[in-house]
Amino acid sequence: MKKTGVLIRIHVDDRLLHDVIEYSKTLSEGDYLFYSRENQKDRPVTRQHVARVLRAVGASVGLDHISTHSMRRTYAVGLYRACNDLLTVQRALGHKYLSSTLCYMLDADRRLVL
Repeated sequence: MKKTGVLIRIHVDDRLLHDVIEYSKTLSEGDYLFYSRENQKDRPVTRQHVARVLRAVGASVGLDHISTHSMRRTYAVGLYRACNDLLTVQRALGHKYLSSTLCYMLDADRRLVL
């Protein structure tokens, strides 16, 4: 689910899907797929924790500005380059307006990266 509460579909390759299904068989009802850092079963991992982990991993390989949002932008550009169809990218990102999707196609200097 995205921040607006609208469900979107994402593609998951067969191997990852298989692994997630097998892992989920070990979970009890109400368990989270990803637990908080303290491994407490009653708390899911937070987006803030994911952001901290990404920053640490990025810093370890010399990338200073990595974030979940920069990964989403990279995904959007890569998907566009693979399919050459902005409407497909719009749907994949769950954007209501094509103008929102186009913002993902700009580099730091606001130039199109297509």
